[in-house]
Amino acid sequence: MTETKQVELFGGAMVCTIPAHWRDVAQIRQVPDNQEVYQDCAEETGAILVVEILEHQSDVSNDDASRFFFEDLADSNGCSKPEDRVLHSSSDDTCNLIPNVLKSMQQLSVKESIHCFVSVGSQRVAQGRDTDIADRPIHNESKWIDIEMCALRMKHVETDLLLTLSTPNGNNAAEGVSKGREQHSNAFRSILSSFNVTDWSLFD
Repeated sequence: MTETKQVELFGGAMVCTIPAHWRDVAQIRQVPDNQEVYQDCAEETGAILVVEILEHQSDVSNDDASRFFFEDLADSNGCSKPEDRVLHSSSDDTCNLIPNVLKSMQQLSVKESIHCFVSVGSQRVAQGRDTDIADRPIHNESKWIDIEMCALRMKHVETDLLLTLSTPNGNNAAEGVSKGREQHSNAFRSILSSFNVTDWSLFD
């Protein structure tokens, strides 16, 4: 069994359990204030977990949420071609995956419900710089990345909270995701099941 540890996010306002060998990326580089980032540093997997607080996208319906956030990430990753972004599956309103958050809301007597959407996909992302030191365009190798994403839509605090696990695809092909990781990985499921909001004043 993989050894795990509990980590505090956003000054202790949230917590979750991750593999013990994952490191806090903020210790080696600057991370945006609205993100917490952890990376697998024991193997050459390069797996990265990002927990991100976003303003609630009121113009995005719940039905479109999974694809919207997946496509938004693809844009951020520079996946300019449609064939470089493949959404394999998505599940609507799977709040059973985040039991601790539901309990926390019940204790606070929050009447409004939250909505949880999970998705699995792949994106082909360029590695390294786009230009050399003379600012001349260079050809970068592109690699397929497995994307596992959970979007928590919390309208009562005007927030969309994203948990995203990105892992290099060993097969380096979009087909590899659908064969090997159509379902959420054990690590991602453990992160979701342990995730909790312990201080809701963060959203005030």
